[in-house]
Amino acid sequence: MIQNNIIVINWTRVILILILVLTVFTSINEFPYPVISISPIYRGLLISAILIIGIVFTSNNRSSLLNFDLIEVLLLLRIIYYGVIVFFYSSSDYLLNYLAVVICFLAYSWSTNASIEKRFFISWIEFFIIILELQTIIAAIQAHSSGVELYLIKTNIVTPIGASNFITTFIVMMFPFVYKWETNKLIKNIILILSLVFMFMSRSNSGLIAFAIMLIVIMAIEKRYRILKVAGALSLSSIIVYIIDSKYTGYLSRFINTIRPILTGDIFGDFSATNGRYELYGNLIHLIRERPIFGYGFNYRSLIINELSAHNWILESLVTGGVISLAIYFFCFFYYIESLCKSEKMESHDKQAFLLSLVFVLLQGLIETSLGSLVFDVVFWIILGQGIRYSKIAYSKKGFA
Repeated sequence: MIQNNIIVINWTRVILILILVLTVFTSINEFPYPVISISPIYRGLLISAILIIGIVFTSNNRSSLLNFDLIEVLLLLRIIYYGVIVFFYSSSDYLLNYLAVVICFLAYSWSTNASIEKRFFISWIEFFIIILELQTIIAAIQAHSSGVELYLIKTNIVTPIGASNFITTFIVMMFPFVYKWETNKLIKNIILILSLVFMFMSRSNSGLIAFAIMLIVIMAIEKRYRILKVAGALSLSSIIVYIIDSKYTGYLSRFINTIRPILTGDIFGDFSATNGRYELYGNLIHLIRERPIFGYGFNYRSLIINELSAHNWILESLVTGGVISLAIYFFCFFYYIESLCKSEKMESHDKQAFLLSLVFVLLQGLIETSLGSLVFDVVFWIILGQGIRYSKIAYSKKGFA
């Protein structure tokens, strides 16, 4: 931006752009598009440093930096609490997990004090979605071109941010803002169509189901043409399914093999219906019962077959930090929801976007890895920070930035 022939840099925008680049274009692996070669721990440290600089130098209100709200206090206590757990229960191999705990506080604290223009914020989200979806589609096409069998192609869908199931958690978290905030119908419809194509090509069962339910809910609460919008979305989905299945015969067989046991009521008896999660959850519950108060720390994976992650944010909280860790999450989310609901001057579509994002993150997170992952947490807590900031601005009648 230029003011009086002087270039003025908007550092808040710079920080968001840097976070976008560090999350979607950094990896130690090679990809068919440019990426920055950097290890996950250094990526986490860079993001932390950027957020700290943002908190100190780019906050909208310097006097409010030490005036923490309830969520900031809880996240700070969570840092101290997990620090004790790491010291007594976890090895240095799990410092990346602890760094994710720290980043939750940094991302939220910066976001609640940062003056992010609404138009730029939604553009940032849209770029995030489009980049992730294009990367996924490229990976799927490349795997098919390499001769990988269609049924096994999901294992080859990997991007710098992670595998297909993990990628869908970002889309589910961000899409409500596109639908509720984007005023340009062309851009909104392009992202909607691209997201539907992405969900089918990602081969993620949970992602497709969560996105479909979320889309129906979003359209069902619309005041105008809700039936037509739901019917249109279902028709568009059917067309995409037909095109994909006719072009790549057998591509959707994985969805069918998963849905069939669910419809027949054999979801727990059929291994493929839960992809082994039912057995994993049983092992985690056994560990939680042994240490319900403090958990096992981040090295619980060494006690699980194949060292799998929990794939459930509630079980993850309990097994790593016990009931205290889960209670901190619950208090944070309760305060967040209460703040949004009590903000009577906040526009309904803004409130719906923030609430829908949180609800479906928590729902999909019951069967997929999301909360607790460093790259997911930084985006998630930035969004929550903006939700709290917007609710306060709306409540004070100052309007949105």
